[in-house]
Amino acid sequence: MRARLYFVCLCGLLFFAPMLTSCTAEYDFERAEQARGTLGEELYGIWHKDAVRAAENSERKTMMLESRKDEFIAAVDAVAPPEKLEEVDTFLQEMLSLIDSGLIQGLTRKLQAILRDAVANDALLSSIAIQNRPKPGDFLSPVSGQNFLGHLMGYPRMPDVAARTSQTLLAADGLDADGNPDMTESTALRDVLNAATVFLGKSERVQPTDTVAYSLQNVLATEDERFAENALPRPLYAVAYDRRGRPLVAKDGSGIAPPFADFDNDGLADIDVEGKWVLAAGGSKNIPAFRTTVDASALLNRDPYGRAHVGSSGKYSFEYVDLSKTGVHFMVRQFDALAKREILWNLVDAAPALLGPRQINTDSQGAFSGYSSDSPMRDIFYALLHILDIDTLDRVLAASADFLATNSHALAGLVFALNEAVEVVDEFNTQYPDAGLNDNQTLAYDMLPVLEAISADPDLWRDVLWALRQPITQRTGEPMAMLLSYKDSNPAVPAANGPYDSCFQACDANFPIFETFNEANPQSCVERYKTNQALQRYECVRACPNGEMFSEPMDYSLPETQENISMFQRMFHLLRDTTGSPYNLKMLEPASLSSMPAIIELPSSSEAFLRAVGSSMDMADYVPNMAELQPLLDMMGGSSSLANLLSQLSPIFGVELSRRATPPEITRMFNKADLSGDLGQMGTARITTPTCKDGHVMANHHADMLYAAEASGMIDTIAPLACAFAANDQEELMTRLFVITHEHYSGKTDLNLTADGTVSESKGSNLRSLEPALRDILEKKTLFKALYELSVAAERVESQGVVPDFTEQLRVLVHHAVRSDDGFRGANGEDSITLADGRTLRNLSRATILLEAGAKMNARVEGDPVAEEALGDIFSAVTDVLLAAEWPEGAPMAQFSDPGTIAVMERLTRHLSGKAAELQAEGRLSEWLTEEQLDNFGGLFDSRALPALVDLSGELVKNPQDRELVDDLLDYMLGEPAGRDQVAMGLYVLLVYTLHQDTWVPVSNFMARTLDPNRTWQVEPYGKLPLASHVLQVLQETVEKDPQGRGIELFARGFSNMEDGSVPFGTIFEIVADYFRADPASLAPYTPGDYRVVLNGLESWLDDDLHGLERLYDIVDP
Repeated sequence: MRARLYFVCLCGLLFFAPMLTSCTAEYDFERAEQARGTLGEELYGIWHKDAVRAAENSERKTMMLESRKDEFIAAVDAVAPPEKLEEVDTFLQEMLSLIDSGLIQGLTRKLQAILRDAVANDALLSSIAIQNRPKPGDFLSPVSGQNFLGHLMGYPRMPDVAARTSQTLLAADGLDADGNPDMTESTALRDVLNAATVFLGKSERVQPTDTVAYSLQNVLATEDERFAENALPRPLYAVAYDRRGRPLVAKDGSGIAPPFADFDNDGLADIDVEGKWVLAAGGSKNIPAFRTTVDASALLNRDPYGRAHVGSSGKYSFEYVDLSKTGVHFMVRQFDALAKREILWNLVDAAPALLGPRQINTDSQGAFSGYSSDSPMRDIFYALLHILDIDTLDRVLAASADFLATNSHALAGLVFALNEAVEVVDEFNTQYPDAGLNDNQTLAYDMLPVLEAISADPDLWRDVLWALRQPITQRTGEPMAMLLSYKDSNPAVPAANGPYDSCFQACDANFPIFETFNEANPQSCVERYKTNQALQRYECVRACPNGEMFSEPMDYSLPETQENISMFQRMFHLLRDTTGSPYNLKMLEPASLSSMPAIIELPSSSEAFLRAVGSSMDMADYVPNMAELQPLLDMMGGSSSLANLLSQLSPIFGVELSRRATPPEITRMFNKADLSGDLGQMGTARITTPTCKDGHVMANHHADMLYAAEASGMIDTIAPLACAFAANDQEELMTRLFVITHEHYSGKTDLNLTADGTVSESKGSNLRSLEPALRDILEKKTLFKALYELSVAAERVESQGVVPDFTEQLRVLVHHAVRSDDGFRGANGEDSITLADGRTLRNLSRATILLEAGAKMNARVEGDPVAEEALGDIFSAVTDVLLAAEWPEGAPMAQFSDPGTIAVMERLTRHLSGKAAELQAEGRLSEWLTEEQLDNFGGLFDSRALPALVDLSGELVKNPQDRELVDDLLDYMLGEPAGRDQVAMGLYVLLVYTLHQDTWVPVSNFMARTLDPNRTWQVEPYGKLPLASHVLQVLQETVEKDPQGRGIELFARGFSNMEDGSVPFGTIFEIVADYFRADPASLAPYTPGDYRVVLNGLESWLDDDLHGLERLYDIVDP
């Protein structure tokens, strides 16, 4: 033990040799054993003796050492406690072999060059000499036990991490062990270092308010109970920061709270040139945000966490936050959950396909294999930024934030329903692997013009949202699922006055869903809609016996044929066939009336029917001038009124048509194939039989689907929507939705035939193949319920005055996204695109570009099974973790599983709203969005950083063992509260540090030259080896010589906080630096000159072959 202690002391002496230049005594390891203290006590004693004999400043050096004796001894003993001396000794002896190889000599000689650079860099020395503000670590309560590095180094498998990391990175630096190019190796590490060199070298100051720390403070670093982690053992107190990077002083009703002052009225507590707080009562004082030691001169009291407060008032003097209740801590927890879902590895696997093929790019470091910024990802970003480029963006975002704050349950319901739908689709894809839309489908592109027209009309938009928030909307999925479940052969028409018809007529009479139109006091269908009776009618109709229409279940195991298509598909075909198809009733018999104009002219049968569904069909609009029908009226007798005309012709129509024709009346008229009847004294009369678009007699060609829609309840559920379109004379838009869907529905292009036997072509996009999944989704009854809740919540936000124009703001945003009338062009100036079906689409919208880019991105992924699976897993992980929602059975509303989700969304949206308002006031919102941000995104693709990171990530995870090790390390750091706390505190400190730009910008610029892999080092040996590769080789050999990890444990102890919050290595470095100062005992802040002296001294010691480190090299390797 004695010999080991002496050896450790010798190594310690060599470490402190710069201070011991006058100590030349030799040590006899064979002398009699004497009682000795700890290593810290022994080293202190030797150092103190040397300080007394120092040639310069001996008195001040001795004074400094004596004043910091206890700190020094405690720090050394924390690094090398008595019970660990044997391990430390073994480790140090094992490391001597690194001197034999020359690795250590080469590294320390490079360190000399770095120190010489630092000494000559005035900007760097000035930046690190800034002392007029707290250190980032001072923003955390000492009680919180901030110890990120110590916790990380304490990972039990850290030797494995060091070994695998060094081995993998060295295999990717493109060099052999001597620094010569190795063409067999990857250059991923070298490329990353080149990218870092460029990035760090370009670092420059930005406005404090533009830093991530300040701009996202309200998102990441502000306390919110929704971010809290359940069952956290204790709070993690930190002090909030202001834009200067100083602790944020609390305010009272009159401004900055005493004892602080704000004499310049900038809203922040004043500080003097030395960084002390200016006091309201006069003078200034250094008042730390946290203090756990007793200070008799303190102006403020302290609680057990070190927080300052005035007297016993309980009002704190600074703004404190509990980090466990901030976005930082929440995001750490979410990242842990995502990591457990292997999102990191999936990103690595998906990246090559997503980013596309490589090309040769160049930067200041030379040529490299990179990506093209002209990519689908750039186009997606381009389209999104231009969608947001509206003058009222701040209002849209503010309205959205208020909606999230007050009605998050509505969004949670939609997310839950969509997640539920995804689960159904996943299960469906397992059962029907060949299902899916064909490559020629253009469904989304074709729907955009309809959405454009809706959003362009404020009144229509308002009424459509009114329709969606009618309670009956929640039930829409039920009749749709019913129609998908049956395929009854055409025609499926119930018997007049039969079981169904009798029941239905009673329901129709008892529960009218619109008030009768009053000519004297005309009201729109929206005003006449009867919400409660609509639900009663729906339940009544659904309870009627419907076996006459629904008796043959759909069989999805059979192929699609005319005999095996669902009633849902048949209904779409009917609406397509009747859209634009006139329904003209012209007298054929008696022949004397055949030259008379048509009795009724419906320009488009489907549109007329939808007007009837929306209680907006006035038969007077479809009957020509009554005077021209006078011969018919004369023959029938009675008054020359429309009512008499319709009544007299009812035997032909098969139903008594009202002036305000209703859906049941139109349904029965459309299903009467033989339009003839006995008109009494007039005798038998016959009217032309209307045909559909394909020439078929309408009554014989799917018109029975109107009965199916009626019996299933579909008519009742779409009545509000039909009313919304009809009230604005836009029913044609609603029919276009059906026509477009039909165009893509069948999986065949020749399924339907015209009356003359030719093919009635369709796109054959195969939407029909998804029917089983759609049926299962609808049967869960959550999708339309979620849409209803969302619409109701939007109206509630407006009616309660939270955001009076919320829906209008959404309309403005949606219309801007889909409008195609403003000459918008793609990122490369393109004004047209070629669709999958060969059509050329002109008059592009932002949404069109978004869809096109998404299609191109999807095409990239579909050709790569690994990437396709990885993206699927990424999507699942994100939705399950970040957007997890729950809707317990019987619960009135849904909710996000973790309330932190909505807190982040709300706070981020509000932050972006403020940013948009600021930029809009400056008149540069559009420029910032569509130029600056797009340039930043393009710069990422054009840089070597992105491909370098992709390549290096690929190298790091080639070996499954490496993946397992990284997963285990992440679980150690994030899987338990203690680790998450350390990561959250470390991130908070980093946020504070980014505000100190006058320090980190010069440091970043200095690091650019230091890390540059192309730098030529004028040292031997290993002069060709870049610094990073050199360090990695040292690490690799260290781990090989020390597989037990004794050295790593030593460093873990050195970086672990002691009871007083100090870090041993930091304390030792501070005392060594003080020893070198011009005035070692000075308590004044360090000046640039002080740092120059310290660094010069350290550089001289490294190069000194008499008393310095070079002497050790000579001893070990003479």
